[in-house]
Amino acid sequence: MMAERWGDIKADIAAAKRHFAAAERIGRQEAIDTATDAGYDAAMALQHAMLAGYTSFELALRRILALLDEEAPVGPDWHAALIRRVSTPIANARPAIISPKLAGDAAELMRFRHVAMHSYDNFDFERTRTAVAAAGRFLARIDDELATFRAAIDPD
Repeated sequence: MMAERWGDIKADIAAAKRHFAAAERIGRQEAIDTATDAGYDAAMALQHAMLAGYTSFELALRRILALLDEEAPVGPDWHAALIRRVSTPIANARPAIISPKLAGDAAELMRFRHVAMHSYDNFDFERTRTAVAAAGRFLARIDDELATFRAAIDPD
């Protein structure tokens, strides 16, 4: 049973990585002029890729909490509470799921997700650079961090 649940988590992380890699590729452009059709398409693709990447990552984190029989956070700030929760070890129960460093990048990705969900008509390409850089760091770290966590809680 645990292997199947880890399979679902791995699938969510693979989706997150695919979307963040696409966002990073789009975000490497020198500029996006949303006054043009091509610029509009690129801006929408970047925003959607970041939103989909972060949503997939959150789903993986919620699946990990379920695997551990931990309740997911609730309330209006549940997105931020989720990042705090998974980056904090629980004494005598589990280590942190992700490092504080990755949690900082996740918080940046979460902020961009919010912008993509609610402010799509106010796209400012220059302001995306911080989030795109966070996506690159996420891509560089996520596999190792989850492998370390899994080895700590499920060594078989």
